[in-house]
Amino acid sequence: MDPSSPAPDQPTTAAPQHATPQNAPADASPSSTSNVAPAAAEATAAVTPADRPWLTFPPFPKPPQGVDLVPFQDFKPLGIHIPEPVEDGAAPPVEVDGLGIATLTLRVHHDLTTMEKRKRKNARTKIAPDGSVVPKRWYEEWAEVEHLRKTSGPIDPSLPRAERLYQAAADFKSGRLFSPNHSVNQELTQYWDKFRYFVGLISNIQPLSARKKNAAAQQTTADDGDEELDEMPNARLPKEATIAVAKSADIPAGPDVLPASGPARTEEERQHRREYFREVRDTRMDRFLNDPEDVVKVFFSNYASDRGDINSEKFCANAPILIGFLLKFLQRNRVFPEIERQLRKAIDVTELAQKELPHAIFMNKLIPDDFGTGCREIFGAMNGYNIWADNSASEGDEAEEQRATKKQKTDDGDADNAQTTAAVEETAETTETVAKGDDPAEDPELLAAKKAEEVMDADADGAGSWGNAATTNWGDEEEFWGKSNTAEDWDAGPKVNAIHKFLGPTTLPLTHTTGVVERSTRRIKSKATPPAPPTRPQPKKNKGKAAAEPAPLHDPEAVERELDAKLAKLTLSAWPVYAVNPNADVQKPRILPDSRGAAVLDDFEGAEVAPGPGTLHNPFKDDIVVYVDPDIADNMWVGMSIEGVFVQLARVDPSVPIEVSLERFNNPWGYNKKVADGAPGVPVAPTRIWYMEEVRAVLPSYHTEMTPLPTDQDVFGEGDDEP
Repeated sequence: MDPSSPAPDQPTTAAPQHATPQNAPADASPSSTSNVAPAAAEATAAVTPADRPWLTFPPFPKPPQGVDLVPFQDFKPLGIHIPEPVEDGAAPPVEVDGLGIATLTLRVHHDLTTMEKRKRKNARTKIAPDGSVVPKRWYEEWAEVEHLRKTSGPIDPSLPRAERLYQAAADFKSGRLFSPNHSVNQELTQYWDKFRYFVGLISNIQPLSARKKNAAAQQTTADDGDEELDEMPNARLPKEATIAVAKSADIPAGPDVLPASGPARTEEERQHRREYFREVRDTRMDRFLNDPEDVVKVFFSNYASDRGDINSEKFCANAPILIGFLLKFLQRNRVFPEIERQLRKAIDVTELAQKELPHAIFMNKLIPDDFGTGCREIFGAMNGYNIWADNSASEGDEAEEQRATKKQKTDDGDADNAQTTAAVEETAETTETVAKGDDPAEDPELLAAKKAEEVMDADADGAGSWGNAATTNWGDEEEFWGKSNTAEDWDAGPKVNAIHKFLGPTTLPLTHTTGVVERSTRRIKSKATPPAPPTRPQPKKNKGKAAAEPAPLHDPEAVERELDAKLAKLTLSAWPVYAVNPNADVQKPRILPDSRGAAVLDDFEGAEVAPGPGTLHNPFKDDIVVYVDPDIADNMWVGMSIEGVFVQLARVDPSVPIEVSLERFNNPWGYNKKVADGAPGVPVAPTRIWYMEEVRAVLPSYHTEMTPLPTDQDVFGEGDDEP
């Protein structure tokens, strides 16, 4: 209905009562319509849209004659009838709706909406070169249906935050399709439990042995189906391992009832412990709900490093994806509408962790590079671990050594256990064989002890073969003597220093020595690759001129120019804030004993300054430029951090001859040296060239130190039960 036309109830005299211009007879006189159509057209053209009357309803217009309007409560949608496929060559059928009325094609085709564009597409099936189907990974299967997963019911935002988190976590885990690979399911279960423990959903992590007992009890008890296992779905029980133990009559039989572990506690003490664990769990949950971004950063940096997971390739590849699915599930179902922005930032952290955690392991394999390794071979070790003197090791060194030992928890740690188990089994078999009377001249216990001693000696010498240390061939003349040596043995010569790869024969050991030596954590601020070599041909020398004189033996500037032209440069900045926690990954920079140069020893005003030549170096504020192999420069990501030992090159005093003592000559790497005196030569002018001697860790760009909670030892004076 045109807003400019009058209402049907209002009388009108302009329009005829019996006919319109369209249905007027052909013999009608022109005068019957000449006074109507032009007047209506002029009235419509004269009234602008702004001047048209504003119509309100009711009253509603009356329907035309012969038209029946269906009330909305009686309306039933009928949809569209899909025609059956026709044979080739036949005319396509006409599409009609539920009432048999033919449908029309829209003249305007609208673009897809934003939600239609965001619909996920199923991953295509991958085919191997041999024609077999490549199985999908667990996260690829999840991604295909993840946008359809919802909570079991609407979560009331007025409920306490803890209840909403418990309900959402249960809904997230239920009904998950996991990989048929049992080891993958176990790993995902471990990562899931670790994150739940970290955010306060559970008070402790149930060990695998307890899970096996619970699973066996649930399988034998038919009525105990309500108790859900704390493992991911489709996780099969692992096979039981059989451990062989050497038989001995001297081994006392164990008691029938094992004594209770730990001291006996009263009911009041147990209640106090329960309240403490509940308080710690609530504190962890509050941290996550108040700032999920910071908690996720800590979980994938300092917490993972403290547990040794940051060195596990499986953890770095799968755990960020798993936690990312959980956070997206919380955001998609609006479980916490009050912190949606923080959840979005936490999801960004998981996506960043998916890239940087695996790359950190890759970077750790590339550095120290060939330049740093070559400088260490020339100047010796400056890390401060090899000084053998009374009271030379400080408390900080011991703490850092313990922290480094704790971090060396990788996936390859089961190899030694497998070797030891194999040796124990072999010893047990030998003992049983002798006990049966095969060789009555030998005592079974002496044979077993002798066999174990051989295994220990082989492990200590490092000469045993893989998996069986007792199969060494040392002293077997038939094994080695009389065999022809290969050409590789004849051509084997001294190892070439890695620096020759960049400089060739160089005078670097004669022109430079070590200056300031620091152990610190620094962030990659920028990187620069060496300039490309000139492509233009060099001009030919005139034959009439004399040949150029050789470069002088002591020319440090020429060596530095060559280093600038051949090596890439990493600008490393100091860490902005240092944690007070002694177990933190990022500790304050330390000037090591072999350092020879002016340097600040602490970060407070008026701190002690180490004497030495050159400009004062402040490891807490100053940037350093580390020279590295150009082949690894592209893999050094800006923003990530490197924890290690950095050594500065300094020019030597040409007036003082470089003397190498017999002790240093026989021990070029400086193992167990008695005096921390740096490399040979007297430094006089420190340069801007640094190299990496040792790398202890590579940290992601989002690395965050956690604020430790009080442990059991702090509260109860006992061991820390925290997993």
